[in-house]
Amino acid sequence: MTERIVALVELPLLVAEVEAAQLRSGEQVPAGARAGLADRAAGEHAVRFALTRAVESLEEVLRVAVSRRGRPNG
Repeated sequence: MTERIVALVELPLLVAEVEAAQLRSGEQVPAGARAGLADRAAGEHAVRFALTRAVESLEEVLRVAVSRRGRPNG
C-alpha cells in the first residue's frame, strides 16, 4: 500500500519533468528551423528535416496543453 502511495505522489513529478523537457525542445526547435529555412543553400532534405522537427515539437506542446487542461488548476 505504501509503495502505491509513493507512486501516486511521484507520478505528477515525473509528468512535470517530461512536460518541461517537451517545452524546452519546443523552444529550441523553431530557432533551428528558422536557420535552416533562412539558408538559401539548404537542400530539400534540410528543409524537410526542419519542418518535420517543427511539426513534432508542435505536437508535443499540444499534448502538454491538452494534458494540463484536464487537470485541476490546469
